[in-house]
Amino acid sequence: MTRTLKLHVNCQKVVKLHQEHPKNIRTEYDRLHETLFQELVTSTTLVEKRDMKTHQTFLSSDRLYTCTTCHTHLARHEDLISKAFQGRLGRAYLFNKVTNVSLGPKEDRLLMTGVHSVKDIRCDVCSNVVGWKYVFAFEKSQKYKENKYIVEKAMISKENQWDEP
Repeated sequence: MTRTLKLHVNCQKVVKLHQEHPKNIRTEYDRLHETLFQELVTSTTLVEKRDMKTHQTFLSSDRLYTCTTCHTHLARHEDLISKAFQGRLGRAYLFNKVTNVSLGPKEDRLLMTGVHSVKDIRCDVCSNVVGWKYVFAFEKSQKYKENKYIVEKAMISKENQWDEP
């Protein structure tokens, strides 16, 4: 039974009980009413989370980096800080800013330069993990990475007018 149908059935039960036994079966009415309310809150929360971002951001730039799977715009070349990083899949790029991504849960990860608190980033359209965001660097020399993004080179494509090889 779908969630919407279940809500409808529960709502009908509450109305029917109230009409038939306005005073006698108050506890059953209250229980069903509470269940209906909880279902409604849960359904609303799920819809809000699912529909929280209803559109993509289309970047305006001559040189863009896009998701290799769905070609969603992820970053502008102007936001690229460095190409000299290592990711899980090989080479990776460090960006100041990325768009059309969702953050995963924070976790401490041992990387080549030490332990960092990071959050994986997923493409909003195809949900592929394309890299991670540095949340916290434990070593002083790595603090410049905080709030920056690593995007795996294998997970991005270049689009628009690229003159360089």
